[in-house]
Amino acid sequence: MLDCCWGVDQNRCFSGGIDRVVKTYDFGSSTETVLGEHEKGVKAVCWQKELGAVVSGGWDKQIKVWDARAAKCTASSEVPDKVFTMAVTSNRIVVGTANRHVWVYDVRNLKEPEQKRESSLKFQTRCIRAYPDGSGYALSSIEGRVAMEYFDPAPEFQSRSPPPPAARRHGADPVLLSFGGCPSSSSPRGVPIIQLRSVSII
Repeated sequence: MLDCCWGVDQNRCFSGGIDRVVKTYDFGSSTETVLGEHEKGVKAVCWQKELGAVVSGGWDKQIKVWDARAAKCTASSEVPDKVFTMAVTSNRIVVGTANRHVWVYDVRNLKEPEQKRESSLKFQTRCIRAYPDGSGYALSSIEGRVAMEYFDPAPEFQSRSPPPPAARRHGADPVLLSFGGCPSSSSPRGVPIIQLRSVSII
């Protein structure tokens, strides 16, 4: 298993992994159901509550939306590189891929990305998490730094401070992150960057 998430509540979870399969597990009935599969490993799985659907991203360069009740794929889109991480907001899917690319999709239309971005950090993306208010996302990379990004490209949004701190736990792995810390520097684009001395988790 490479990733998992809760569904509408903690009675059901969804997972994906090296076996290429997207699964759901019902803890109440102790039953496992296969929703479908990718052509290669499934690296990211997210629950999209507004759609009531599961979104998966794989090393086959595909993102897919699954109807959990009907156990079928309802929408899909191809991205240029392997999917490494993914996050969802009320109306967006944020996909981090190889070569430091970030693709932002409207959940209602996966045919073309809403935004095409490149990470403001120098090294490979490890994790993306959306802000609770849906205005942007935090992006971490393998060297232990975090950039705080807003979807709106206007300067007044891009110069904002990061969202308020959430729960933190000390550690050394930048894979898990939340919204804690203070900007220690800025990238060439003026995006706030946080140097991780501890790991912030959701």
